[in-house]
Formats: sequence, structure tokens, C-alpha cells
Amino acid sequence: MLNKLFKKKQFKIQSFTYYIPSPPERKNGYREKQFDKVFYNFINQGFEILSMTTQTNTSTSHSGMWIVCIVRALNIKADQLNLDYCTENQSNQNIEFDSSDRLEI
Repeated sequence: MLNKLFKKKQFKIQSFTYYIPSPPERKNGYREKQFDKVFYNFINQGFEILSMTTQTNTSTSHSGMWIVCIVRALNIKADQLNLDYCTENQSNQNIEFDSSDRLEI
């Protein structure tokens, strides 16, 4: 009983993945603003990042990088979000590579 009183409520843990296609070759670095926007909105809905890894994808026709995050909801509202629904909506938007979304440094 005391354990229930003092134990912090644990919310669900799930993955968040995002694919960034490789940009055209450049002399200067760039910032991936589209990822920044998506990730900022996602994290500010109440998630804690438990781990983050990247995996490159290289081929002769298409290359890029997967970003895989394991996250935990920090509140009941975030716990109830369906990340599969968010992903399906994003894929329906046909987000294309647009070099104007990169900020050269």
C-alpha cells in the first residue's frame, strides 16, 4: 500500500522513428529544419527521450538516415497519444526533400 502512495506513475514507453533523406552534396553544413519542427512538436507534447540512435541507409538510387528514439510519456495526455496515428498523417502529407528546409551554417 505504501508503495502505491509513493511510487511515481509510470507511463508507456514507445518508439519514434523519422527518416531524413540525404541532401545534395554541399560545401557547408546544414540544419534539418523539417526534423527539428516535427521533433520539437513531438517532445513538447510530454515525452522524455530514453535513447536515440541513428542508422544510415545507403544505396545507389537513394540514401539517408533513420533516427530511432525510445521515448516515455511524462503525463496522462502524452500517454494517450497514438503515435501510429501521427505517423500515418505525416505519410499522407507526402513530405518531400526541399533544400529550402535546410539552413546552411
